[in-house]
Amino acid sequence: MSDYEADPPPSLTERLRPRWPVGLLAAYWCVLFLATHWPNPYPPGGTPNYPDKLVHFTAYAVLAFLGVFVLAWVPGENGDRVSGWRSLGVVAIIIAYGLFDEVTQPITGRDFEWFDWAADCAGASCGALASVCWNSWRVRSPEADSASS
Repeated sequence: MSDYEADPPPSLTERLRPRWPVGLLAAYWCVLFLATHWPNPYPPGGTPNYPDKLVHFTAYAVLAFLGVFVLAWVPGENGDRVSGWRSLGVVAIIIAYGLFDEVTQPITGRDFEWFDWAADCAGASCGALASVCWNSWRVRSPEADSASS
């Protein structure tokens, strides 16, 4: 017998929850802020030649997906899960941030648009839902899968 005990096996949380998503969320949020507050490359009243609302929807969907993945994860004795309340909190924070983002864009010569914020809200909601579904699918136990078969 050795002088030390073997390390206990890693928990499900330790195996499935690397730390890099936190850094990815922080970096993405910073890049999103910089991208939306960069001075407007179009003349006043000019419109971009790309689907602006789709860009808003996608950007906030990715932000919410990462936010729920990082912040709504709850380790538990019966397995890990995604908290519905935390997920709603993440969506509320991102929706509030989307409004802040739109309100502060005129400082850099961009335009405030309610439809941009609506696209942000829709993207945040869909991204959060996708993250909840993906996380729930990802952490299902093999016993539950074999019992349902």
